[in-house]
Formats: sequence, structure tokens, C-alpha cells
Amino acid sequence: MKVLHIQKVAGIAGSENHLLTLLPLLRSAGFAPTMLALADGCGGEKPFVEAMEQQGIPTETLPIRSDVDPALVLKLARHIGSGNFRLVHTHLYHADLYGGLVAKLKAVPALVSTRHNQDPFRASYPYRVLTGLTRRWTDHVICISESVRNFCLTAEGVSASRLSVVYYGLQEKPTPSDRVSRNWPSEGPVLGMVARLIPQKGHSNALHALARLAGQFPTIQLVLVGEGRLSRDLAAQAEELHIQDRVQFLGYQPEAAKLMAGFDVFVHPSRWEGFGLVFLEAMNASLPIVATTVGAIPEIVVHGETGLLVPPDDPVALADAIAALLRDRDLARNFGLAGRQRAEREFTVERMVEQTAGVYRRVLEGREGRA
Repeated sequence: MKVLHIQKVAGIAGSENHLLTLLPLLRSAGFAPTMLALADGCGGEKPFVEAMEQQGIPTETLPIRSDVDPALVLKLARHIGSGNFRLVHTHLYHADLYGGLVAKLKAVPALVSTRHNQDPFRASYPYRVLTGLTRRWTDHVICISESVRNFCLTAEGVSASRLSVVYYGLQEKPTPSDRVSRNWPSEGPVLGMVARLIPQKGHSNALHALARLAGQFPTIQLVLVGEGRLSRDLAAQAEELHIQDRVQFLGYQPEAAKLMAGFDVFVHPSRWEGFGLVFLEAMNASLPIVATTVGAIPEIVVHGETGLLVPPDDPVALADAIAALLRDRDLARNFGLAGRQRAEREFTVERMVEQTAGVYRRVLEGREGRA
């Protein structure tokens, strides 16, 4: 059964890693997935396309010149019209809008969308008008957390009967990290953060927390994995706080999960979060987590069991939580082990694939209602 996935791709982050895991495994559930990446011309989609093709998933790209691109409709129409797809599955806003429109124009039997985040713009003008259209086109919406599901219910007006929660899952297990070869202190604490350098992720709070911790832990370092538009601002902030020698900016790393084995504490002070695949990667690496009480994070990280959660934009509370784990290594170790067990129990790829395939089958059997 042929299924087409569509997403605008500018690199490899949470939703892209999700697709790289999901699509190859859907074949075992009786589906023949293909991938269509909408590309903005900057070349950021190339690593994703290569990784998908290495796993045997047919992958093509179509250019998207701007947010408003009528030519994309014609290109999508040719692509979808010639593919004999039984179901189109869209991810993120551009695919929802353009892919959803063309799928309905071409009378594709079923249209499914996955919401990977709580996007407030979807409920604001003029996007709420377009969101209303996509809501009517879409047969079912997969939400990656209960938090995202609640947003779809309240902000987007999607009926409960057309919503399902399917958590991300992970397969990979981390390999040991040689901290010395990476110029990290062999004994001193290493804090790690893996995230795009964008305001949502709260890197500035992590730097302020590090500055507070420097006096208590003389060899402490913070490793930042990821790239983004805030790279220069964050480097300047580190200099202003006189912690530039304690911060390592590693940029994008294709195998970031393997670096996590070298961290002592995983830090992620997000301001909002639809899910956060990196939390599962940190849990698979048996890391204690310090994060914030926003979005889906409390669904993944259990406060006092697998990590510590603090309010967003509170670097003092963030620093105190990190210090508590660095002072009590037994507590940190227990959190890490509990997190690993929780990831293996609750966030499996088998469950993710089974539930996704279940949505496909229900939609194709015509059991879904209309909002």
C-alpha cells in the first residue's frame, strides 16, 4: 500500500529523525512509504535525503520558493497524480497546506497529518483561516504528545474523534564516549545540550546557569550541540559572562546521540516543546535530565524520578537543579537508570509503528468522522 510522506526539510532535527526511524519500519507493517522533501534551495535537505535513501526509502525533492508558492501546487499535482498513492501523510505547516490541498484535489483516498509542535501561529490571523481549511481536508491528525493534542483541540478546533497521540520512539543505543579526545574534562562535570540554536530552546538560560555554577564546580563545562541563528549571540553572551572557556559550540553533529554518553547531566531549558526527541536520546544514554515544565516535557521526564523540572526562564532554579545532581552522584545515576528503563518501556519504535499503522488502517476503512 503506497504512502507518501511530505515535509519541508532544511536540516535534520526532531521531526526529520522521527521520519528516518518511522518510514523504514512501516514496510514491516505492510506499507510502501516514499518521501517527498520540500526544499528551500539552501541545500539543508541533502543530508536528510541521503540518509533516507541509504535506508532504501525512495526520496525526491521539490523546490519551495517562498511561503506563497503557486508553482508548488502544480508540481505537487504532477507528483501526487502520477504516484497512485493510497494515503498522503503531511508533516509541518507547508506540507499540511500545499500537500493537503493537492491530495484532496487529486482525490487521494486518505490524508493524515502529524503535528510535531504547538504552533501558536496556526490559531492567529491569517493562518487560522488556512488552518480551518486544512482541518476540513485532513481525515486524521496524529499528535506527538498529549500537550499537542490539547492544542489541536482548543486552538485549532479539531474534533477529538480525529485526533490520536503517538509518541516518538527510538531504536539506537549510545556508544561509550572518549571524553579526553573531545577535550572535555575527564573527571570534572560536563553538561550537555543538544538543540537548534533558536530562542525556543532557552540556551541563554543555560549560559546564565553555567555562570552561577562556575564558582562551585571549577572544571565544569557546557557542550552545545546544534546550529542556528543565535550562534553569534550566544558566543557573545558567553564572553560577557566570562565563561567562554567553559562552553564548547560543536555545531551540527550527525551522530549527536553518541556524544551524549560523555555528558554527566543533560540540560534542556525549553520555553515550549511539542515533544523533544532528544529527551529519549538522553534517556537511552542513561543521563539524568534537567529541563522545564513546559509542553510535553512532563509527559516524558518524570520529576524526581528520571530528572528534575524547573520553571522556564528561571536560570537560578535551573542552576540549583543542576547543582543538586552534581553534588549527589548516586541520585543522578539512579535518575539516569530510571530514565533508560522508562524509555525502553514507554517509548518504543514498535509501539510507534503499530499505532501509526493503526491510524492508516482506520482512516482507509472510512471509520473517521468529520469535524
